[in-house]
Amino acid sequence: MAVIALIVTVLVAVLGLTVGQSLSPPSLGPYGTDAFAVAASPGILDARPIMSTPTA
Repeated sequence: MAVIALIVTVLVAVLGLTVGQSLSPPSLGPYGTDAFAVAASPGILDARPIMSTPTA
C-alpha cells in the first residue's frame, strides 16, 4: 500500500510540474529582456566576409 501511495505521489508531482511549466512563460534569466537589447556598432551596417583580391 505504501508503494502505491509513493507512486501516486510521484506521478502527481511530475504532472503538476509539467502543467505548471507549460502554462508559465519561459524564463529569460537574470537579465530579462534587456539581454536582447544590443546597440549596433557605429559605422557598421551589415556583416560581409573578408575577401582577398586575386593575385593573378
